[in-house]
Formats: sequence, structure tokens, C-alpha cells
Amino acid sequence: MKVLHAAAEIAGQASILCRALRELGVDATALAYNAQYPVYPTDILLPYDGKPRVPRLLGYLKTAARFTGRYDLIHVHFGRGLVPPWNPDLPVHRALGTKLVFHFHGCDVRNRALMLARHASAACTECEPFCVPERQRRVIAQSRKYGATTYVSTPDLLESVPHAEHLPVALDVAAWAGPGAEAANRPRRRWIWVHHAPPAGSPLAWDGRRAWGDDQLSVWIERFTPDVVLAGHVHQAPFVPGGGWADRIGTTWVFNPGQQAGPAPACVEMVMTRDSSAGGFSGAAPAVPAK
Repeated sequence: MKVLHAAAEIAGQASILCRALRELGVDATALAYNAQYPVYPTDILLPYDGKPRVPRLLGYLKTAARFTGRYDLIHVHFGRGLVPPWNPDLPVHRALGTKLVFHFHGCDVRNRALMLARHASAACTECEPFCVPERQRRVIAQSRKYGATTYVSTPDLLESVPHAEHLPVALDVAAWAGPGAEAANRPRRRWIWVHHAPPAGSPLAWDGRRAWGDDQLSVWIERFTPDVVLAGHVHQAPFVPGGGWADRIGTTWVFNPGQQAGPAPACVEMVMTRDSSAGGFSGAAPAVPAK
């Protein structure tokens, strides 16, 4: 079986999923047009997104001619076929018997009006080129029409794409566990992590209706005991009953500033002092004024 993940690399999802498929014996390839995430190397990088309109479109068409009809399944990331943003290649793939799977990751489909109607705030701001309602409606309709299956990376997106299934974000655990274990054994002054979602079981993961915590992060905090973890993802947590912006798990402080409209973004300022004898923070807690 031959599988193509295209045509965007979002948080390493295409490349990580392809590596996992290859380990299972599947001939899988990740192709991306966006070159702005070098930390997530893809199998085939064709950086047409950064070109002017005409050469960009010609690059898309050339790629579609090259790859159409060669795969049993095309996994479409971020609502982008081989000829985005309109995706005229989708009916061609289906006519040729290629199965299509759609995989949405956030602003490609998150309905801002719906989020504001149901929640205190919304993550997306209808900015170009993805958070545009017309484009979002188009790619969701295409997923219904042409997709054998539709996935979303985070559960909140099920509100905007109710016919989808939640496929949790793929993570190359081995790639993180090695450096993490090595760093844990090194002498350190202070160890601060930045992680997308708060840990599971923390009020920092509560949005007022349900929790969106990361189970793996909770395991890592218990195993490696960093001094501080800075997280986000759950924008409502500091502003809803039962939520919060600061939490302590063992000796680890965890912060989530949330997101709030205003002239300055919500943030956490940390003023930290070090107790050299204890190897951590002096006093009961770091001085942290919330803003």
C-alpha cells in the first residue's frame, strides 16, 4: 500500500505519522509546500508556498501532475490538496480510485463565531490565509464530499467539524525521551519547559466545560521534575470557575496565562530567585504577578 501525506507540515504530524506507517511496513511519504518549520523535516519539501502567485500555482500543478494516480491513499492535511487553496485535484484523485483522508489541525476549520457563541473566547481571529470562514466552509464541505474519513487533531475541533473523528496529536516519544533523560541527569541550575497543552488533571486544562490536559506531560513531570512548565492551548482556563493560571505538581510549577482580548496579551511574568543550597527556588514559591 502506498500513502502520501500532503501538502502541509503542521507540528510534525505528516512526517511523524509517515515514519510510524513505514515501521508497520507501509510505503508512506510526507510532502509539504510550506518551508517555515525546519524543526519538522519532511520527506519531500517543495517550498512553493513562499513563491509569487504564478510560479506558486505552476509549482502546485506540476506537483499534482507528478504525484496524482501514484498512491492508494492521500492523507490531506490542513485542508490543502496538491493544488491549494481550491483543491481541484480532489475529484481527480477520487475518480482514479485513490482514497482520501482529511486531517484538520486548528485554524483551518475552527469556527470563530461558533466558539464565541459557546465559549468566553475563541482561539482564531479570522486572519489570512487560513482562518477565513469561506475557506473553512469550503474545505469542510470537501471533506464531507470526497473524504473516506475525516480527523481532527484536538477535541475542540469536533464542534466545528462534527462529522470528524478525533485523532490525538502524534508525538515521537522516543525522540523526546532520549534528550529528556539525558538532561535530567545533568547538573542544572533551573529547568524550564515550554509545552503546548497543560498536564492532565490540572485546573490549567479546564475550559469551563471539560478538561483538555496532556496525559503524557503529566508522566514526564512526575519522571523528570522540571522546575517550571509553561503551557497554553486552553485559553479559557484562567478565567473560568474551576480553572486556573498557576498550579504546583510536586515540586514543579506549571503556568498557563490563557488568552484574553485587550491591548496586551495575557501573560505571566516570573521573577525567580535561586537558593543554591536547595538547587531550586527560594521561598515557598516564585513571585509571579499575573497580567
